[in-house]
Amino acid sequence: PGFYVDRDVVRGVDVRVKRGAVVTGTVTSRRNGEPVQGAEVVVHGPDFQHQDGGGLFGGWLGDPNNVPAQTVTTDKQGRFRIANAYTGGAGEVQLMLKLEINHSEHLVEVVPVNVAEGGEIDLGLVELTPGGRIRGVAYGKDGKALAGGTVILTRPGGAGSFFSETRTLDARGRFSLGGLKAGTYEVSVYNAEEASSLLLFTEAPSETVYVEEGGEAEVDIRLSDG
Repeated sequence: PGFYVDRDVVRGVDVRVKRGAVVTGTVTSRRNGEPVQGAEVVVHGPDFQHQDGGGLFGGWLGDPNNVPAQTVTTDKQGRFRIANAYTGGAGEVQLMLKLEINHSEHLVEVVPVNVAEGGEIDLGLVELTPGGRIRGVAYGKDGKALAGGTVILTRPGGAGSFFSETRTLDARGRFSLGGLKAGTYEVSVYNAEEASSLLLFTEAPSETVYVEEGGEAEVDIRLSDG
């Protein structure tokens, strides 16, 4: 609330802060039960939907409930600890948060959790499903590896497919995209000049490939002479 400043005295600026909640858990892989190190656990509000992040503006829009950004990473044992999770505005007794768990080799998992001020919650084991992977090599018109180009992965007709994944080709023209849901994907490639300009919105060489859950698919692409 507002406060009054007198000539030599400032009144009414006592500030009461709320205690956050403590949320802990252990992330494991559904493939073998082993702990998953390096998984990111991101705190979101109750209206968060994971597919919203796949659109054109994605994460630029921020959290739909204005929950402060907070991210922790799992350790070697797959454990995480959120020490001061947001518990809502003034007058709210309990708030449902959504924890978005990301790892490059697994599918994203969203876990709801109800938190109260000063509360402590242990989620126990949280299992991640292994994702598929698409890897390959892109070649230029001259048949040489397309170093420094860009590969864009989309799901034709799928929700949130626009620019769903983007990678830069390495010095040998190689790329690898993991953590994918089972399904059919379209892989498009651009050279370095196109990737740095608006030509990204023009038609590009592409290949369609199917990847199984936890499986791996290979695809090679060559720029056309057209």
